[in-house]
Amino acid sequence: MRKGLLIVLSGSVGVGKSTLSKILLKFLNSRGIPSIFMFIKSFHSLSYALYLLTAKITSANRLLKYRIAPWYLLAKYNKVLAQRLGFIAFLLDVFISIPLKIIKAQLLRLLKQNVVCEEYLVGTLTDYLYTLYNAQSNLERKSLRVAIRFLTYMLKKYPPSITIVLDADEKSLLERWRKRGYGELQHNYVRFQKVFINYYMKTLSYDLTKDTKMLHIDTTNKKFHEVIKIIIQDITYI
Repeated sequence: MRKGLLIVLSGSVGVGKSTLSKILLKFLNSRGIPSIFMFIKSFHSLSYALYLLTAKITSANRLLKYRIAPWYLLAKYNKVLAQRLGFIAFLLDVFISIPLKIIKAQLLRLLKQNVVCEEYLVGTLTDYLYTLYNAQSNLERKSLRVAIRFLTYMLKKYPPSITIVLDADEKSLLERWRKRGYGELQHNYVRFQKVFINYYMKTLSYDLTKDTKMLHIDTTNKKFHEVIKIIIQDITYI
């Protein structure tokens, strides 16, 4: 297996991305293949801190007991506030957090480190498209379109070596969401993720990441050791 690979695990909430990323990382390092974990997704890092701080200093803090995103809580609490924060979060994400993480990933690859990345720009695009779909104001829509164009450009310029798309049937995903205690089940969000990721697999990836190896795994009724075995067998020959 060659070094300096960018291995991306993407998919809907509840498919096992985080757990499988950790297992894969441990396996690679145990075999003497230097590998580092990264997480690239929208509304995290600086923007996440902004949302969390705002939620804590407002009446929305009573909802923080649920393990769901603070931006989702704030939208329930005050839509106008959530929209204004969304614009600031977009600026922090697109111009600071995400570019810095991509630069870090590329530097690690130059140093012959494999990067196991959860979500990467595929998951980020999914979130921004879903936010655009639900946008209320013209300013919000214009800002999100700028973000989507930029992220699409970055994905095309810095494609993964392999994208492992994890999937599961909708019933299983919603059941896993419920078991994790994420609060209100976001059926529309889960469905949107599945639709976009399948579209990316079948159509969009040929235009944006044509040199990327694609692997699709349905995790429904599969144990983690079964899924990781499929992943390891496939990435060994990159």
